[in-house]
Amino acid sequence: MDKSNQNQKRRRGGGGRPKTHSVGSGRRKAPSHHRSACDHLPSAGPSSMHSAAREHFQAYLNAYKYSTREQGTPLVHNSAADDKWKKHRAHRAAVQALRDVKDVPAAFAVQAQRDYDGSLDQKTPLKEAVISFAAQEFIHIHLRYNDYWWIGRLVKVGSPFGFVPTPRRLAGYMVSEVEESPAQGKEKDIWEPPCPYTVVPSTRPIVLLGPTSPNSRLTQLLHLALREEILKHFGDQIRYLKSDIGNGSGAPGRERSSRHPTRWLREGFRTARENREDDEQREVETMWRLTSRLHLLLLDSPNIHTPDDVQHLPLAPIFFLIRVSDSNILLRLLRQTNSSRVAHEIEVANTLMNMNDDRVGDDGKKDEEADEDVVANVGPVHGGVSPRLGSENL
Repeated sequence: MDKSNQNQKRRRGGGGRPKTHSVGSGRRKAPSHHRSACDHLPSAGPSSMHSAAREHFQAYLNAYKYSTREQGTPLVHNSAADDKWKKHRAHRAAVQALRDVKDVPAAFAVQAQRDYDGSLDQKTPLKEAVISFAAQEFIHIHLRYNDYWWIGRLVKVGSPFGFVPTPRRLAGYMVSEVEESPAQGKEKDIWEPPCPYTVVPSTRPIVLLGPTSPNSRLTQLLHLALREEILKHFGDQIRYLKSDIGNGSGAPGRERSSRHPTRWLREGFRTARENREDDEQREVETMWRLTSRLHLLLLDSPNIHTPDDVQHLPLAPIFFLIRVSDSNILLRLLRQTNSSRVAHEIEVANTLMNMNDDRVGDDGKKDEEADEDVVANVGPVHGGVSPRLGSENL
């Protein structure tokens, strides 16, 4: 009876000896809902693992073997082909830049201070489109191509567009060509090499000189007649500016404070020289604005007696020098205009008569007998290029 009761209790799970686990059975198995997804996969034997590794290794070898045949993904770098492609791309960019610059107005103008032969330069964007120039020539700059090259053209009728070296490009040539300077300025010349360009107005101002001093009645009448002809001939293409720029009195310490009697009180201890430099700088900036669209500029200043009076300014003007070759005719004209300083005017006229042409400029030299002939030699603005004529003789 007792044995039957014990068997029934065991079947019902209520009593008897508790269940034990053997030592070699390991840890207890987790319930089914705690098992990972890998537990449901069939176990892979050594043979199946080796076959999978072989398949992956074969796929890697095939990818390495046939990837070089695909375009655009070479595994070995070809430097020669890469350099050729870069040169071709740079050539196309340079040609396109020359085509686009034709519609771009001139940004500014420079005057060269040294010679440059583009045929000797081996590092140019476009070998056949590099501009060579001589010292004192003028260049219109239309576009900045990069840090080493501009795009522009010489200020000449019919000159083509091309690449112009920037000061940074010419710096190496300039340093090698600088001559040994005197002891006073040796240190300054070493650290400050001369600039290869001077920025000037986009159109060079026209200045009338002679036949005598600007304050004489004869000179004023002749300049008035010639100025009216020039303004009438060019119309809207020319601008007229009356200024007091220049050092015509010849005195280096000349003061202009009479025009501004309160200047000393207003500006403190600034000297007359500094005031004059400020006035000249403002007038030069005005000329740059008037010539920004390539208009001709007729400059009238009573302080410009000779080209030396504006030598210190970045203007590079075109001088029209009026000369009366016959002294008897000059004397008669001075008397007819009631000149009170005949001897002084004749002395000034002789000085201008004996002036070398290179001081006036080598742009041109004409002998004319009438105002209309002189005006015709100024030349209209052609192709966005300002005229480049110089001294005139009457």
